[in-house]
Amino acid sequence: MSQRERGTIARWFDERGFGFVRPDDCMSEDVFVHITGFAGNARPDIGMRVEFEIGEDRGRTKAVNVQVLGANT
Repeated sequence: MSQRERGTIARWFDERGFGFVRPDDCMSEDVFVHITGFAGNARPDIGMRVEFEIGEDRGRTKAVNVQVLGANT
């Protein structure tokens, strides 16, 4: 199992179903995330806190197994 990362939705294009997560480590670039990467029925929004794993699709890095975090995390 991959190490889980935490970050914040930095950009989200709801009409296109994708956006970018800004990892908390501040050392990494923003990570692409597609709506299909979210667990459950979460609808992403800018500023939302998330936990995710890093995956690859066609040689590109993306966030997978994304879970929305509660307000206190």
